[in-house]
Amino acid sequence: MARCQPSRPVAYLRVHGTADGTIPFAGGRNMPGAEDCVARWRQHNGCADGPEEAFEDLDQAVEGSETLHQPWRDCEGDSGVQLFRIEGGAHVPSFTPASRLHLMMQVMSYVRP
Repeated sequence: MARCQPSRPVAYLRVHGTADGTIPFAGGRNMPGAEDCVARWRQHNGCADGPEEAFEDLDQAVEGSETLHQPWRDCEGDSGVQLFRIEGGAHVPSFTPASRLHLMMQVMSYVRP
């Protein structure tokens, strides 16, 4: 985000597996981690502390409700920041049709006129 300096809050949604071998969840080699990126967008968007948290079943390749969904909704300009942390998830999740729709609805909830 160092080169990206938007003039207003921007909604941000990140889906990232903790077992991603391509782009590590924790970051590395000049790549910030998923949580670092989310923290930067929360700061830019002026989000209040303390997200809602709930586990969801999004990745059919990982058993159970493996995804920790952390949305920060109390942000300036109705921007919102969300992290979907797929515990044990790989670089390319195996989303079900229902989980794809769920994620798309999350994205569409921030569309500006």
